[in-house]
Amino acid sequence: MTIWEAMEERHTVRHFTDEAVDEEALSALSARIDALNVQFGLDMSLHVDEELQLWPGMTLFYSSGVNNFIALAGPNGSEGAEHIGYCGADLLLLAQQLGVNTWWIGGTYNMKKASEGTKGELYGVIAFGYGKEEGKSHKSKDAARVSRYEGTAPSWFEKGVEAALLAPTAMDKQAFMITGRGDEVRISYKAGAFSEVDCGIIKYFFEQGAGKENFRFVNGNK
Repeated sequence: MTIWEAMEERHTVRHFTDEAVDEEALSALSARIDALNVQFGLDMSLHVDEELQLWPGMTLFYSSGVNNFIALAGPNGSEGAEHIGYCGADLLLLAQQLGVNTWWIGGTYNMKKASEGTKGELYGVIAFGYGKEEGKSHKSKDAARVSRYEGTAPSWFEKGVEAALLAPTAMDKQAFMITGRGDEVRISYKAGAFSEVDCGIIKYFFEQGAGKENFRFVNGNK
């Protein structure tokens, strides 16, 4: 599965089966987590056969079988939050390529329990496993509402925006704007509880669509 196929096929799944996740997939996820932790100074960790304690209403009506998760922990601050978003997006798509379904959860779980043994701030978790269904695509905004390019937009910019619209964001609001000029790309967003994390996610997806060799990010509205 290509990275583009993974972006298109990845959807949020909240109901998981009891089937154990393949050991090769777990090994690949663990290795990627270790590498990202070193590269970005994070403290993400893999939790297998460990029930994520969700809020009561979530388990009764909204989800089931959440027994594996990745704790998304790192340094406190906007840079740490953005790095978590960027690296978490990488893990989402790797899992999809490995045939594993995911659910990025920003809240609605026992944060104290999930953060045991981690350092820094817990920004969220990624629940994973084999879904009882493949999930449904979210409704995306029109590209013209979330992007603007000075002049005629090159194809790499358009593909980057298309990829960004496939990314998960807090409450699926897609409250971001991507602007471009020459080889410069700026991601700006509305301030909110998960805005820095969302920015990292959008940057990763845009990068996969546009190709890192075609552009460079410049500071947004942090």
